[in-house]
Amino acid sequence: MKSNDTPSPPHPARILVVDIDPETQEAIARPLQQRGHQVELSEDFGAIAQCGRRGFDLLVVAPQTRRRRGPDPWVQLRQLRDSGASPPVLVLLTASHAADRAVALELGADAVLDKPFHPGELRARVHALLRRARPGAVSSASAVRFGDWALEPDSRTLVAPTGLQVPLSEAECALLQAFLEHPRSTLNRQQLLDMARGQGVQQLDRSIDLLVSRLRHKLDDDPRAPRLIHTVRGIGYLFHALADPSTAGGGLASEDSLATPRPTT
Repeated sequence: MKSNDTPSPPHPARILVVDIDPETQEAIARPLQQRGHQVELSEDFGAIAQCGRRGFDLLVVAPQTRRRRGPDPWVQLRQLRDSGASPPVLVLLTASHAADRAVALELGADAVLDKPFHPGELRARVHALLRRARPGAVSSASAVRFGDWALEPDSRTLVAPTGLQVPLSEAECALLQAFLEHPRSTLNRQQLLDMARGQGVQQLDRSIDLLVSRLRHKLDDDPRAPRLIHTVRGIGYLFHALADPSTAGGGLASEDSLATPRPTT
């Protein structure tokens, strides 16, 4: 394919690469630096949780999950997502470690790439994530609005009432879409898993609870006094949607057309 047939790369970005193998670090950094990106290398998995506050535009991490010393990369990734200041995350994994892929996506990775990788594929994945996260990426024409929030499904982006754009993982976006398509309906965990199947959700009952926790955090929804995602004890969850039927999700129910929800806890 000719270069003028491919999407133009995004503006140069600050990218943090975390890997304990210097050769892999170099293999990641070289193709990105060739496109003008500023790449910082680190062997410290403790840097993962700090990268959002340090102003990086993207994180590339290759977790060594079988290390016995140093910070746990999965714990660090969860702390990064919980901080609310997380850039897009690309996780590099050995192809044989399929279980790690499920864990990475469940904890909020935006994409997973198998090692060994081709430099061109790495660069394409990075550029796709940067384009999706760039300011102004949300199109009001395709956004589904609910209350003071909006969801852009194509770019997997939440727009907060303040205008802040919050990136979602595939699994988080799939879960929110399932809620929006079934407003004020009690959905059990298996139903939610079925709706989100194929979007990076591990087929375990408790994985939905982790996804709900992350989604609540991004929606500023206090589980002790929820406005949107209500827990129905012993069953699952109910989304108190206020979807605007005039937006892209025109088939979603409006507030006036919805029956009063059952009491939830």
